[in-house]
Amino acid sequence: MPVGLSLSTITIEECTAAGAMMARTAWLAAVVALAVGCGGGSGMPPPPSGSLPGPGDPSPLPPDLAVRVPPPADVPADLRALAGPYESDAEYGNAWGLRQINAATAYARIARRDGAGTAPGAGARVAVIDDGIDVGHWEFESRRIGSTDPSAAVSDPSPGGPPPGDPDPPSTVGRHGTAVASVIVARRDGPVPSEHAQDDFHGVAWGVDHLQMRLVGLGSADPDQNYVGTDPAEVHHEVGFLAFQVSELTSGDFVNMSFGIPGLTENYLNESFGPSYAPSIRALAQPDAVGGRKILVIAAGNNHGHRCEAPEPNCVQGRIDASSPGLYAGLPALEASLRGHVVAVVATDREGRIAGFSNRCGIAAKWCIAAPGDKVPVAATRTDPDTGRTTRGYAKASGTSLAAPHVTGGLAVLKHWFRSQMANDALLARLYATARVTPDAVPAGGSCPAHLDLDGDRSACELSSAFGRGVMDLGAATAPVGQTSIALGGRVADGGLPARSSWIVSGGAMGDALSRGLADRQIAVFDALGAPFWVAAAGFAQDAPPADPAGRLWRWFAGKDGTGAAPPVAGEGRSALAVAAGPAGSELQISFGALDGAHMSFASQPVAVKARIGDTVLSMFASAGSGNEVGVHALDAAAHGLALAWSPAGRQAALRAGWTRETDTLFGSSAGGAFGKLSSGLSFVGASGGFEAGGWRVGMAGEIGRATPEAAGGLLADADASAFSTAFSAEAVRPLAGGTLRLSLQQPLRIESGRLHLSLPMRRTSEGAVVRQRIPVGLEPSGRQIDFGVNWTKTIAPGGLWRVGAIVSHEPGHAAGRNPEAVFLVGLRLGL
Repeated sequence: MPVGLSLSTITIEECTAAGAMMARTAWLAAVVALAVGCGGGSGMPPPPSGSLPGPGDPSPLPPDLAVRVPPPADVPADLRALAGPYESDAEYGNAWGLRQINAATAYARIARRDGAGTAPGAGARVAVIDDGIDVGHWEFESRRIGSTDPSAAVSDPSPGGPPPGDPDPPSTVGRHGTAVASVIVARRDGPVPSEHAQDDFHGVAWGVDHLQMRLVGLGSADPDQNYVGTDPAEVHHEVGFLAFQVSELTSGDFVNMSFGIPGLTENYLNESFGPSYAPSIRALAQPDAVGGRKILVIAAGNNHGHRCEAPEPNCVQGRIDASSPGLYAGLPALEASLRGHVVAVVATDREGRIAGFSNRCGIAAKWCIAAPGDKVPVAATRTDPDTGRTTRGYAKASGTSLAAPHVTGGLAVLKHWFRSQMANDALLARLYATARVTPDAVPAGGSCPAHLDLDGDRSACELSSAFGRGVMDLGAATAPVGQTSIALGGRVADGGLPARSSWIVSGGAMGDALSRGLADRQIAVFDALGAPFWVAAAGFAQDAPPADPAGRLWRWFAGKDGTGAAPPVAGEGRSALAVAAGPAGSELQISFGALDGAHMSFASQPVAVKARIGDTVLSMFASAGSGNEVGVHALDAAAHGLALAWSPAGRQAALRAGWTRETDTLFGSSAGGAFGKLSSGLSFVGASGGFEAGGWRVGMAGEIGRATPEAAGGLLADADASAFSTAFSAEAVRPLAGGTLRLSLQQPLRIESGRLHLSLPMRRTSEGAVVRQRIPVGLEPSGRQIDFGVNWTKTIAPGGLWRVGAIVSHEPGHAAGRNPEAVFLVGLRLGL
């Protein structure tokens, strides 16, 4: 018994144009079905009236078998705003299927990243095996369309094609292929004759780089024939034909195949299937290639509700119960080697229900997805074989033939969104994982059928017998799935550390150096499915904030002016316990709290021991973590070191040198998560001096430091051998109004030079390798903070003190362009 190949037939109805065009496009109203005959075959007749409707009729399914249509409510506000222009666009609105697959959210993400007006689909190559395409239709950009057969398309060099009704050279103009291709690549904002403007629409992926049409002569079979597949030779021939068509394609990431042969997948399941058919089927299992195998997107068929007679398989009350796809679309259920790159597509209606005419996913549910296919707007064309006259317009068509190109276009959008870095197989798997689905319920006391179970727990189903994986959702597919991570190894599969808990925070000496060095840099993070997402690298860096009011107040009451810069003379610690011992001028002192001296004061909550012997002071200190919150990250740093100071008795001068070891920070800057760990060893020298003139006592001090930065693990690859730092201060003090007036000018600790190197993941290859870029980041901030202070102090009683002061900071936080900050302080201290 011969088996005829037929298009996965679509029913088409007229899109009414302006009144003047009614007569010109009247041919559309007379077209009930589109099919290509070969050898005198006839087109598919309209489905008979009865209890089960045919293509284009309302679905009989109850609402509980519908899938959620609106996009998720958790779309960020800025993304919803970007999606608005697409959703309000007339072309988008006419193509109702775009709303159902949440295409506007995907378009908005692409526009936010690549610029407004970016056409989705760039970088993707699509192939359509069908009956041809009319490249003269204004909805197609002819330069992007090629063919493996010269007769597959009309040759028309004009940009938008001739106006409707103008004659073209006689040629095979694919009516079915034109409709299918338009769902994928119909232009947005293209030239449209004014009389057709109200019906204009655009395709899912109008930015596709190249669409290749493979012209194939398809025989027409009796649509009511439910072929069982008992003749191995015939099935071997048909599957071999399919494999040949795919092999003849010269390009294409995604191949749309809106045709099939009669018969449901389960009817080909028998003991002889493997030995008899496997050689031909395995010809479709393409060898591994860079970028992955071609994805074969196959229409599931429109057999549901066709007339039948017992004892035909799947015949229920005289109608076909198409509980699974046709043979081509259901091949993955029969052959494991096809399961990563062959997908069946069933059709939904506007309410998100399974279309009444559509085959269901059934036993192929794990390799089946749903997309809009009922009354879908398409580009329509007809060439009169006698006159060669071509008439063009729009129509509304129904069938899984239109559902399949929605998925093909959706895959092209994902190819673009992930910058062609994901293998085609991985993109298909992502569509499966992010589709909207309401799984079948398990009857009481029963278990989930194996073909609807994904996790091995048969107590509940994960799939739908009608929708399979569910309705394609491009909004969900372009969003991260699960937790995003920063890769540390050479492959995405090696894993990484959570992006959310990865950070690098600048200490005060570094200011805005990190965020400035990472500005305009992107870093690739990977979601749970291994897909890349690009975020601003500077988002992981936090600049040092200007001195906080609480810290200034504490230092101010402790006797300083609130800036925390190097004192004019190497002073003593705070909250000290001193014990005199040995020669005159000798002293042992234990101090708690912040240390004096710029290069030592970044150690938090230190405990210091000072020994003074004559003119020489030896200091040793250790610091535990502060536990203070900086932004959202805790700085649990530890430091230790020693300093040696020499200050001749009776002179306002001193020299100091020291060494400090930071075990978890670099000048107070810290990192965590995927950024690894910072540490350093620091040596410094300083001098101070003073003099008296005109009733003023003037003091000056300065320090320079040389650090050896160290980076361990994570993205911090290494650092330069040295980083240099400075700090200086000057003050003038004199009696005034029964108190003491102090004027000060200080530069807090600042890094003058130094560099870190980060190894940032920038992208991935289709094979899963992480591609990195080595980024140098300077440690010196953009500005220089200078603090101007005025402070008046008066003793009012034993242990009592009035203090009034103000501090003005220029370029606070060492950030150029930051507005000056002013702090006014007043307080009373009483000794008990």
